Amino acid sequence: MNKKKKTLIFTVIIAVITIMAVYRNYFSEEKYSIDESTQIIEETQETDKVSDINEVVVYISGAVKNPGVLTMTSEDRLADAIEMVGGTVDGADMNAVNLAEKLADGKHYIIPKIGENVAPSGNNQVSASNSKGSDGKININTATAEELDKLPGVGESTAQKIISYREESGGFKSVEELKNVNGIGDKKFEDMKDSVTI
Repeated sequence: MNKKKKTLIFTVIIAVITIMAVYRNYFSEEKYSIDESTQIIEETQETDKVSDINEVVVYISGAVKNPGVLTMTSEDRLADAIEMVGGTVDGADMNAVNLAEKLADGKHYIIPKIGENVAPSGNNQVSASNSKGSDGKININTATAEELDKLPGVGESTAQKIISYREESGGFKSVEELKNVNGIGDKKFEDMKDSVTI
């Protein structure tokens, strides 16, 4: 083999090696580019998903161990909120509430005891519309402080005591139980008994 042929073969080998190196580098960069693009898309989707989750503040009361206001997320369920307040007390009527319901901001969830009817079925939200019975009486288990304040002999302080008592005891079982509230004696009870219901 003469020198000319050796040089030609050597040149071809170098060219082939160079082409292979270029192609290998090209496909590696392309793969990296695809992987990077996929990662960016996945991160964007995760960010969009997170942005759909909002902070909500809810009030859990009734037949639970530690009634109170909670800060949760819009993805949390009523069961999660009940767990956060320590669970339910004996006698809680879990069939009266929807544990799978997603939490809504500003909502008041009352967990009733068996036999209690503290809110319209499937609603669980206390509002002015359900605090008055069909006879116009104020429901002491669902009324707001403002509504209780309108009762004869009840001021802002007593209204708050009524709410505190019903939260601690899991709701009133009878109208007469109002007399257990600090500040409501026989005279005050007589004045308001015809204006309230449970």
